[in-house]
Amino acid sequence: MSKKSNSYYLKEAPIRKAIAHLSIPMMIGISATTIYNLINAYFIGLVHDTNMMSTITLGLTITIVFMAIGNLFGVGGGTFITRLLGSGDKEKGKQIAGYSFYMSLTIGLLIGLVSLFFLSPIAHLLGADAATLTYTKEYAAVLLGGGFSMILNYGLEQLVRAEGASKESMYGMFVGVATSIVLDALFILVLNLHVIGAGLSMVIANLASTAYYVWFLENKSESLKGFLKHFKISLKDQFEIYKIGIAEVFKSAFMIVTTLLLNRFSVEYGDNVLASFGIALRNYSTALIFDHGTLFRGYSSLCL
Repeated sequence: MSKKSNSYYLKEAPIRKAIAHLSIPMMIGISATTIYNLINAYFIGLVHDTNMMSTITLGLTITIVFMAIGNLFGVGGGTFITRLLGSGDKEKGKQIAGYSFYMSLTIGLLIGLVSLFFLSPIAHLLGADAATLTYTKEYAAVLLGGGFSMILNYGLEQLVRAEGASKESMYGMFVGVATSIVLDALFILVLNLHVIGAGLSMVIANLASTAYYVWFLENKSESLKGFLKHFKISLKDQFEIYKIGIAEVFKSAFMIVTTLLLNRFSVEYGDNVLASFGIALRNYSTALIFDHGTLFRGYSSLCL
């Protein structure tokens, strides 16, 4: 039996088969990512420094911000691309993918450049106290400087899945997870870079996933090959991206505010409480594998 194209699962496959194709690889990929988040905390825990554990908890807010921006272009651009591919307009789909890529890169670099001049205010905003301020500034500097890699990773993952390539989306997650685990052990335990090492491993892992997604889209994609040649689109097409993507930003904004408040309330009771909150949050995240981002997102792709 010949291999079915990815577009087949978006257009012609039976509903149950299509949902399984789109959702199961994503669930597996997110499961691996969730496990990595636990392992990341484990490696920092081996240093036996509560302040460092508190620091990576405070840094969660930064990753949520970059996730929100990545989803602005990933979800906004991805849903538009799916609609375009459904109507047979592959050329415009490439233009949307190219615009989403370059805007993600540009905004990520601008945020990193500007925020590095305000590390102390950002660290205090995150909830750092006297004991965690230095660690938080170090960790935040690495995450903010390499934040473009996270935005690109989150965005491109959605673009890959937009054409029904759910397995390839999962493979990209595996690349990031494997890279992160190896580098965590190297940077944190061997080179003793501690929170700087944790941040570096996250940035490099996102770059590895991004490199895989770019390679796939440029060389193996059924519909989006050559997307890197495009970066300009009309205002009307930009509106189509932002009218969907901005909803993802607002959703993440509530997460950002909630996380900031919880961090600031927790730190009032000591860094032990804040560190424990971070560990509990990572355990809780395992329940999110079956949220709207997996099974229901697979179904929503079909609805487009």
